[in-house]
Amino acid sequence: MRENEGNSVRNRLTGVVSLAAAFTVIASLAPGVALAAAAPAVTGFSPIGGDAGASFTISGSGFGTDTAAAKVSINGVTATVTAAADNSLTALVPAGTGAGKVQVSTPDGSASSAEDFVIAPERYKFADIAYTSGILPDSKGQLVDINAAKKIGLIRFSGTAGQRVSFGFDKSTLNSRFDVKPYLPNGKQLLVDGFRVEKNFAKEGGQYLLPPLPVTGTYSLVIDPTTDTGVGKINVIQPNIKDGGVLSPTGAATSIAFHDPWYQVALTINAEAGQVYSLTPTDWNFPASAQVMATIFGPDDRQLFSSTPFSARPSALSFEAKVAGRYQVFLVSDSLTVGSQPGSLVITLSQSVDAGRVDVGGAPKQLNVARLGQAQKLVFAGKTGQKLGFGITDVAQGAAIPSLSVVAPNGKSWQLTPGADAEMPEALPVDGDYTLWFNPVPNTGTYTLWGSEDVNGGLLPLDGEPAEISVDRPGQNVRFTINATAGQKAGLGMLHPWGTGLIAVLRDPTGKKLVDIGARNNVDFTFPTTGTYEFLADLGAVSGVGTFVLSSDLNKGEFSDTVVLPVQRAGQNARATFQGTAGQRISLGFSDTTLNGQYRVKLFQPNGTEIGGGFGSVYAGRDDKDIVLPVAGTYEIQLDPTDENTGTGEIKVTLSTAVNGGTLTVGGAAVPLVLPRVGQDGTLTFAGTAGQKLALTFAGNNFQPSKNFRVSVLGPDGKPLTGLDGKLKTDTANLAVPALPSAGNYTVVIDGDRAATGGITVGLIAG
Repeated sequence: MRENEGNSVRNRLTGVVSLAAAFTVIASLAPGVALAAAAPAVTGFSPIGGDAGASFTISGSGFGTDTAAAKVSINGVTATVTAAADNSLTALVPAGTGAGKVQVSTPDGSASSAEDFVIAPERYKFADIAYTSGILPDSKGQLVDINAAKKIGLIRFSGTAGQRVSFGFDKSTLNSRFDVKPYLPNGKQLLVDGFRVEKNFAKEGGQYLLPPLPVTGTYSLVIDPTTDTGVGKINVIQPNIKDGGVLSPTGAATSIAFHDPWYQVALTINAEAGQVYSLTPTDWNFPASAQVMATIFGPDDRQLFSSTPFSARPSALSFEAKVAGRYQVFLVSDSLTVGSQPGSLVITLSQSVDAGRVDVGGAPKQLNVARLGQAQKLVFAGKTGQKLGFGITDVAQGAAIPSLSVVAPNGKSWQLTPGADAEMPEALPVDGDYTLWFNPVPNTGTYTLWGSEDVNGGLLPLDGEPAEISVDRPGQNVRFTINATAGQKAGLGMLHPWGTGLIAVLRDPTGKKLVDIGARNNVDFTFPTTGTYEFLADLGAVSGVGTFVLSSDLNKGEFSDTVVLPVQRAGQNARATFQGTAGQRISLGFSDTTLNGQYRVKLFQPNGTEIGGGFGSVYAGRDDKDIVLPVAGTYEIQLDPTDENTGTGEIKVTLSTAVNGGTLTVGGAAVPLVLPRVGQDGTLTFAGTAGQKLALTFAGNNFQPSKNFRVSVLGPDGKPLTGLDGKLKTDTANLAVPALPSAGNYTVVIDGDRAATGGITVGLIAG
């Protein structure tokens, strides 16, 4: 054998080599010549993870026996080797790293594990992890099982520097909200501008788009329930982000199909500085309740919008490009499940156009929107202290109302309340040219824009003369001042031609908004402090002459039988009080009215809080309201006219306790109930057993003016049985009672419909 042939034998042996052939030759290698060694191989490790300083064992081959020669690392961080054998190494988990592959290096080569060694990230311990797994993009996901309290789930994923990664969370059985926190390969939490990156989710889940990853390596994603008792399962999906191309503000719209759960598409906008861009979805092809979430990032990767939803409802997403450059839009669907039909939509990008100037108080501005959702940039001259409103007319039938925003010369901006009219929320702060953005949402066509200074209605005196105001420009608002004292109660009546309603805004002496509601023709106030208040009537995009009347509530004192509540001025309220005891069943009957239309009845507890439930609108003519009083004390009833036709007049209120008609027995004699008072109820009781089926019989109906009556059956717990909570009866046919849910005493309540008086005879038979 030639010498070079002997040197080519790859073996860990040195010294004598024997070769068998036709004859035997024994040769000696030259002194100091070694045979080449095999590279190491890693086949596994145990345990699967641990905290810094814990011992773990690596299995494989080719490690050698020299603890100094064998190097072990995780994510490039060196671990101390404490024992070495050719097929195993023992090392200590290094500090300063997160989960990652185990790498073994020897003088003969290096090798890495197929799986990650699991290390809990900062602020957690390995014992905190209830579930851990790696995840691959576009897989069906990992069902994270957090099966014990005060535990977390840990998902590991590979990332490269500059990459964006998205996750979806669904199919949740978690019993609490949860936090999601991404961690770097070094085990530190991902930061942006020095702040930790994390997001809190409702227990049902949602979508999370991470900022660009700063380094390449193995990242960890912590799922941490926010309560100490949080347990359950949640599916985690890492969808690939598909490139949807570049959106053009002048070219064709872009069609996008969504194929899988949490499917995500990235779109690019090459924007010009100072322009407003609008994205409008059309051709919606998802379930009616579905949403597509949109997130926009600027050229510096800072997020402009977070999870703004698109849906089947007409909508658009607009943003101003503060600087020129590449903006990215990420769209994700939250409505698809594995194996479901794909969803799709079409996105139109529009770039704003310069529409010129609009003169406040001057001629209206005609606007032509040529491209879907195209924003219009206008300029108007403003003066310090001006209070303005804007109106939009000529909106196509059924079209969405455009929105408006304003930017002052000093950079301050306001997003005005969407609608056919919009008032500036405060007086203009400086003189100069203001920028007005007109955002037509998902529409095209021609609009008319009006800019107007608010009408100053002056002082609106309490209980003084009505104020008549003329509004001749769509979108013009009316402002009044009101002098009031703390605790004073008042009603503001509005007689106007402005359709079905307006927006009523009341600000206290400090400028704080106290009331901001839609109103029809009256608003109620309780003034909390003494001082001068401002009332704004936002009239909509209409014009005309209206009358405003401010009146103190009329207090008729305490009553125990009947009281007449008068309304002497438009919008005026009337009040009276009565005494009640806890658990008392009372009725308030309303009759002998000279008011027209509807009015509201409010009932206030002794502590001043309003009682809801059966109270609300009362119809003209006769009506009644019933209630079981929750506490003992002084109750207050308030009459509040609501209809524009209610006008002035009065109504009689009758206070009654229920007539106790006695006891019913199954198959026994029927019991007559006599209810002589307006709105009065009658009660009867019977004993029942669980599962018993019964029926009520009726005879001798002499209710007037209507023969109709209502029937309720209350269980031993005081709650009505299913289907028998004020059931309207228009005849005397037997009424089946549902199978009784439990043994005990039941109560039958009879109530003449629309406050009818009279009586009826009631019986009880087996069903």
